[in-house]
Amino acid sequence: MKGAWWEKFSHKYLLPELPGFAVKGKLLFRTPVGPLLRAILFDSSAFSRAAFYPQCFVQALFVPLDHLSLTFGERFRGAWHVEGSEPDVARKLLKAIREIGLPFLNALDTPSHLAHPQTHWEASSNPHVQQAIAYALAFEGEQELAIARLTRLRLSMLSHSDRAPWEDALIADLERFSGILSRDPLAATDALQRWTQETRTKLKLPN
Repeated sequence: MKGAWWEKFSHKYLLPELPGFAVKGKLLFRTPVGPLLRAILFDSSAFSRAAFYPQCFVQALFVPLDHLSLTFGERFRGAWHVEGSEPDVARKLLKAIREIGLPFLNALDTPSHLAHPQTHWEASSNPHVQQAIAYALAFEGEQELAIARLTRLRLSMLSHSDRAPWEDALIADLERFSGILSRDPLAATDALQRWTQETRTKLKLPN
């Protein structure tokens, strides 16, 4: 289903039951947005017009991007379709949001929570997860921990000789930010704040 349908559906059935949330197309998100996008995405299926995949996720807006990132995310289990009674679909969705979505978003609700996440995120081998954790540490003023994590991530990535172009680009980003953070923590803080606003603007999100 298209974003316009989801906006109408969300305004009618979901937002009245979820205070503090707003909707934009297929994106249901907490407000105010601040430095983190805490959201639920109703992703479309490529195989069925009626099928969709709801997924909760948190995106650190101080990591520069021009698109949504589901790196810190969890998909709702089961088969999801918009066919049939809209109130029934809404009831099923609200139940999953309360049981899965809200606990997930609450666990990563602040940059501090993102900087010190649950164990499975902390130990993740995904470099984008580690980048977000390192930047969150820097955002929270934990400079030494941020530099240590950036260094470990960069060295780990450099140890692989068969790197993809995106990996070399990420290594360069890590080196640049680590350099700024080492030389001038205030400049690093300013950069994180600027990137937050730039990413928010690119995603067309409110403050």
